[in-house]
Amino acid sequence: VDATALHENDRLLVSIVRSLVSAVEAKDAYTCGHSERVALYSKRVAQEIGYDEHAAERIYLTGLLHDVGKIGVSDAVLRKPGALTQEEFAEIRQHPDYGWAILCQLRELSYVLPGVLHHHERFDGKGYPDGLKGEEIPLDARVIGVVDAYDAMTSNRAYRHGLPHDRAVQLLQEGAGTQWDAEIVEAFLRIMDEILAIRDNYQRQARPVRRASVTSSD
Repeated sequence: VDATALHENDRLLVSIVRSLVSAVEAKDAYTCGHSERVALYSKRVAQEIGYDEHAAERIYLTGLLHDVGKIGVSDAVLRKPGALTQEEFAEIRQHPDYGWAILCQLRELSYVLPGVLHHHERFDGKGYPDGLKGEEIPLDARVIGVVDAYDAMTSNRAYRHGLPHDRAVQLLQEGAGTQWDAEIVEAFLRIMDEILAIRDNYQRQARPVRRASVTSSD
């Protein structure tokens, strides 16, 4: 297979990924931009802890897809303006499994599955879906778990305003070693100036607008 064909295959994969992400964001306006920021943050943290460029690109795509399973969560739950009931939270907790089910037959994207499935595991074993603990949790998932939490905490949602940056950092520090891998939290905080630059310079891609068909009359 020549280099041009490989490049075209990569471009096709990225296009498919972005289409899936757009489907999630069409359901939940409050997640708009979240997946892209998580992807950008994940790539930068991965580089900081020693990923090579190929592996960093892969975690970027994993970050883009980490919430794709929310396609399977009802709109009423995703868009609820108040706190979730236990039953509704249980439905939200299904999104990693839904994401795995959506992606598991895409052989070319098999490398995203560990991060998609396990980004809500906790370092102390109290996370979901499988209750993995410590280094049982795939490294991609540990990276995405930290940056996903930061972006979620600092983003506005239907039912609350985002936390100030300093408070989110404090919560990450307090949860290091229990909720999150302490080494990943440390790496994330080391490059915080770059993370903030990514956040401040981020511009969400505009939604494509279809032009109306023009028909001519005889």
